[in-house]
Amino acid sequence: MDTEVSIARAFQIFEPLVKMGSGDEIVENVLAESFTPNDDASVWTLKLRDGVRWHDGTPLTVDDAIYTINYNVENKTWAANIWSNVDRPGLHKVDDLTLQMPLTAPNFLFPETLVDTNELIIKDGTTSFERPIGTGPFKFESFTPGQQSTFVRNDDYWGGAPKLEKVEIDSINDDSARLNALMSGQVDAISGVPFSGIAQLERSGLSVSNKPSGSWVGIRMNTRMKPFDDPRVREAMRLLIDRDQIVSNAYGGNAAVGNDLFGWFDPNFADLPQRSYDDDKARELLKEAGYENLTLSLPTTNLAPGMNEMVTLFAASAAKAGVTITVQQMPMAEFYATPQSEQPWSPTYWEGRPIGTQINMQMSPLAVDSGLSETAWTDPGFLAAYEAATSSSGPADQRSHLIEAQTRIYDEGPYIIPAFLNLVTAHADYVSGLTTNMRMPFGDYDFSDVMVK
Repeated sequence: MDTEVSIARAFQIFEPLVKMGSGDEIVENVLAESFTPNDDASVWTLKLRDGVRWHDGTPLTVDDAIYTINYNVENKTWAANIWSNVDRPGLHKVDDLTLQMPLTAPNFLFPETLVDTNELIIKDGTTSFERPIGTGPFKFESFTPGQQSTFVRNDDYWGGAPKLEKVEIDSINDDSARLNALMSGQVDAISGVPFSGIAQLERSGLSVSNKPSGSWVGIRMNTRMKPFDDPRVREAMRLLIDRDQIVSNAYGGNAAVGNDLFGWFDPNFADLPQRSYDDDKARELLKEAGYENLTLSLPTTNLAPGMNEMVTLFAASAAKAGVTITVQQMPMAEFYATPQSEQPWSPTYWEGRPIGTQINMQMSPLAVDSGLSETAWTDPGFLAAYEAATSSSGPADQRSHLIEAQTRIYDEGPYIIPAFLNLVTAHADYVSGLTTNMRMPFGDYDFSDVMVK
């Protein structure tokens, strides 16, 4: 839960240009008032929202946006990939609120590629985040590592002052401890509810929100390392996971079957034949690739609800095809101690993102070349299809090319995505105003309209 707690903290203080839409629109403006392309989408004009101020009282300007882009790319942060197709030397400040952003290649889907949890605007000149200054609804007050963060209301927030005077975010990694904290009244609301704990919370009279989402726990395969450099092995692994069993046993039915593609809620999602368990075909592929009786180790950790259970069930179903998978459960710190580039494979967790965002983050040439891609997968046919989609102005052409790109991911790609998880949160009945979306709990941990009676 540590990673998500960090995101929850950041969202109280900082804000993005755009975020995941809550309705039919994939993209919703936040600090951006508008994004407008030129005729071929090789240059986009960003207009910032007027009247936004940093927590120190200074106004938000395009200097902050320029600094954010350069800071992330130069420091190779997780947000570097988001800005991978921005021609940084060509950034042009028209006025304090208007920025021309040339791209390295035309991209009619550019705003969609920015819908990521790491796309947060920081103040021009920021070098330290010990006492962070943002534009968000709450101001930083205190932080005790591994325990608690506190934030106080930003009375000058551009969206209107929040109803709460203070927000406290506790780090509680243990599932049982998190449930007990809510049931005892130690906390008012929790995310990351273990599926096995839903009934217990409901019996205790607490309000449980259990909604479909685009979030998924899958397995990423490093295509630069054997045996996953062979597409036949990757396909075999996708055939050796029993998706229905994962949904029912790992997630207690609180999930939807996946098909090794992300972004099911995106209007351009490809409806391809549902992949199902087939140990005979998998055995045939492994024999053809020279990997009969394959033996592998698979590390895992409690990063997301059902992750360890999913991996354990996968190992059992793979054994039917003669594949021996030794599951290594470990603490989160140990799991992340080895860089992904040095691991053949491992489970992975992603919040819901539009198709363009996920591709830009993990499958763009810059993501692969920089080492920030967790799979290092690249494919000429996929890249050609995606580039055709981004250079097409018409929605029909975009969709056609995106389906072609997703078909390449489906056939040759680096992921096993067995299911999309429901987002399960819970709160006391005296709490109101909590929301939800396809990406993260509490509508991206947005507490600006929350009330505690």
